[in-house]
Amino acid sequence: MGESRAILIVEDEPNVRGLLADMLEANGYKCIVASNAADAMRIIDAGVLRFDLLLTDVMMPGMMSGIDLALRIRQIDPETRILLISGYVDEKLSAQLATTPFRTLPKPFRQAELLGAVKQELDRTVDANVKPLRTPKERSS
Repeated sequence: MGESRAILIVEDEPNVRGLLADMLEANGYKCIVASNAADAMRIIDAGVLRFDLLLTDVMMPGMMSGIDLALRIRQIDPETRILLISGYVDEKLSAQLATTPFRTLPKPFRQAELLGAVKQELDRTVDANVKPLRTPKERSS
């Protein structure tokens, strides 16, 4: 399924980061992991490996959120596909997410949802007007 495409996973929770990498690698994706935005930028700045998709948590410790990281990466490479994941969305964050061109996958999600969202993101054109996969209300039902 993954066709050896590379995904940069940025997630501060080690267990979640490992689980995401395991699920994606089991489906043919090559995963590079970072525990925060600063680590992700070091990987990107090293330029050793180009990745096809940034999969990042929205809320992370440090100065840069997942949204900030996504915007920065999009400036570096406008062709990079980006998928945001978030377990907590308040009104302020929801408003901020609504102004970005990035797809959001709310936590918790099933493996099939993750794989579907990753495939969909990799297959779409970058400049498409993207809506969240599920709203927080849909997620709770």
